[in-house]
Parts: sequence; C-alpha cells; structure tokens
Amino acid sequence: MRLILHPGHAKCGSTTIQNFLRDNRDFLFKNKFITLDSNLRTQDEPNFIEKSESPRGFFKRILNGNSLLNLEEKLSNIKNRFSDHTLIISAENLTNQIAEGAPGSSIHKTISEIFTDVTVIYYIKPQDTFLFSGWQQWGYKQGLSLQQYIQRSLNQGGPNYLRAINFFEKVYGKNNLNISPLTSNALINNDLIDDFCSKAKLPILDKKVNLSPQNVSLNPIICDILSRHPELFKDQHDEEIKNKLESLHSKPIFLHNKLDGLLPRKNRKVILDRFLADNKYIHETYFPHLDFENTFYGHIEKVKPLGGEIERIKEENRVLVDLFISLIK
Repeated sequence: MRLILHPGHAKCGSTTIQNFLRDNRDFLFKNKFITLDSNLRTQDEPNFIEKSESPRGFFKRILNGNSLLNLEEKLSNIKNRFSDHTLIISAENLTNQIAEGAPGSSIHKTISEIFTDVTVIYYIKPQDTFLFSGWQQWGYKQGLSLQQYIQRSLNQGGPNYLRAINFFEKVYGKNNLNISPLTSNALINNDLIDDFCSKAKLPILDKKVNLSPQNVSLNPIICDILSRHPELFKDQHDEEIKNKLESLHSKPIFLHNKLDGLLPRKNRKVILDRFLADNKYIHETYFPHLDFENTFYGHIEKVKPLGGEIERIKEENRVLVDLFISLIK
C-alpha cells in the first residue's frame, strides 16, 4: 500500500488541501485512494464522519499524552483491507513534538514501520509571512502584539522548517520527500490543488473545490485591538469571537482586509535574513531549479506600505471593534 503523507505545516495551505480531499472523497475512494476522518476511520466503517476533513483530532489526542491509541493496529488494519489502494493522511499537527522520544516522533516511527512506500509532501512559506499569519491565527488571542509574537517565536527558533525536514529525512528517507514553497513561481499552474494532485499522483478529476479563501484571518488591525482583550478567548484556537464578528458585520472586506504593511518590508527582510542559511540548504536540496531570491524575498516588494494611513485605519477599526466587543460582552 502506498502512503501519501501531508504533515502540514500549519498556515501553509493545509485547510485547502484537506477540504479538497473531503469534498472529493467518494471519487477518490472509487479510484482506490483512501482518506480518513478525525478518528482515523475509513468511509466504509461504521460511524465514519463524512464532513471530517482531517485525522488531526486523533493525532492531537496522542500528542496530548494518550499513548499511541492503537495507531499501529488501526493503520495495519487499513493496509491489510486495502492493500492495492493509496492511503492519504493530511494533518498539520504531524509537525509537532517531533524531538526524539516525543509523541510526534513516535507517531512517525510507527507510520514508517508499517508503510515502506511513502511520499511526504511538505509545503513551506517565507518565514515572515508565516509569523504574520501565525499571529493572526493564534498570537493575538494570547494577548500578544505582532512584535511580541514574532520575538517570542524567533526566540523559540520558529518557524523551524529545517528541523522538520531533517526529521522527515531521517524517518522516511530524503528521496521520499517532496518539499515545495508556497510561492507563485513554484506551484504547478500557480495552484495549490493542481500542485498537490501532481505530487500525490492523484487521478484526473473534476475538482470539486471551494475556491473561496480557506481559514481566512481577521484584519491584522482588528487582531491588534483584540490582543488587548485576551479575556475574550478560551485559548489560542478559540474562533468564537471571529465568528461573531463575521455574523455582525456586513462587509467581509473590512474584517478580512490583509493590510500586510502592518509588518513593514524592512522587518520582513530582517526575519528572512535570520533564516538565510536554513533556506539556502532547503532551496539547494529540494528546489534548486527555482530562483532563490524570488522564492524567499520576491513577495516583499508586493507588500503595500501603510504610511500615513495607519492611524486613520486604526481609529476606524478601533471604534467599530469596540462596539462589537460591547455587543459580544
């Protein structure tokens, strides 16, 4: 049985890929491609969750200390029942806790012992854009400003793509890794799904894909305002406030305006320069055919500086968000 393993990385298109796999599950199954639900069940099993787009819930329980939850038994059973099929596992938390002896490391070692034919597909993005997105996803809910979140992440060594890549090389073998940057010069047809399908060798299909942006973050200035109210959030994964804001506001463009200029160009370059050695190794090893500068630095020139607009934009957002917070409370 062949295994296609897509272990994230978080904020690197995982939701789009998982929604694609979910929405095309029946077609894939008919063509001998197996996808799993959040409890690591196949769609022919009782209690299979049809709308589940990823088994990350199952892996989360292992990462939280629940041993391996019969992982070997479950995967071996799937392999025996569908020996002539291809299994696809996509879960972005499979890049977590991969130090020697940690739960994430044990998950991968178990997988590698069961499957000998493995293709690992791993997407990355320039570190500055990852940190910006990460703050919009998690950091502001912890009461951190953008700069505080970036500094904390850098102090902890993240985002550490190379550590994950080195781990995957050790467990699955360098020749079984397919590492790609999420940049316009890298993706086939400049399309993540086309690129993933090609790398996974999926059959040609009429793609049933929701083309709207997936897992869209809030306007970063709204995130900045909300960062002063961490009491509103249960934890960094709490989406309730975001959902309420979206239900209250009639103009999604206001809530989801990218405003990348909140992280200025010069700051972005400083972040990328910090990872220069790592990025050069990854580039030379896995996609030397791409232009290095364009791949890792090319997006910076497209960042629109906010300049003198920033205070006006902040004030407009502050008034409206304060109103929303009052309504929510």
